[in-house]
Amino acid sequence: MTKQPVVGTIIIGILVILQGLWALALALDLALVRDINPTTVLIATLLGLAVLLIIIALWPRPSTRESTRETIQFSPVSLDQAEAGMTAKKQDIVADLRWLDSAEAVTVPIITQARATILADPARLAIRTSSPDVDIDTSLAMTWAGRSGSQNIYLGPGLTDPAQAHLTVDVAAAALTVRPH
Repeated sequence: MTKQPVVGTIIIGILVILQGLWALALALDLALVRDINPTTVLIATLLGLAVLLIIIALWPRPSTRESTRETIQFSPVSLDQAEAGMTAKKQDIVADLRWLDSAEAVTVPIITQARATILADPARLAIRTSSPDVDIDTSLAMTWAGRSGSQNIYLGPGLTDPAQAHLTVDVAAAALTVRPH
């Protein structure tokens, strides 16, 4: 991975090229530059460069906090991986749990300080979350079943108790989105 050059490096490179061309023009004794004092040109160039660098340093930069936030894809390939879940600090998590179809109950913990997106089949699904911002796709036909401590419980269609769910997702995130696909 190569880094992009810094603006200051580019400006210094341009300055060196201009000074080199100026010295070449003086050496070739071109009529255009013969009557101009080289010290005046050097001082004017350096002052212009200093002003330009100050302007670049003070120019407001866009916030890269949101644009650099990574999204972690979580698609467990075994029940053990699903039960281990996913924990991230400030990254968004997209957990694809649509394939999980177990005869035994499975609980998947998803923990992040950012947004968590769950892709799941609503049949026999329960979601426990303390997230203040919850967006559940209406096509899932999930219903709010109440609170358990500080967590809200959402149940898939046909479920009346969280114990009936084959897939329970425990989500601790700033925001939660649940989608079928």
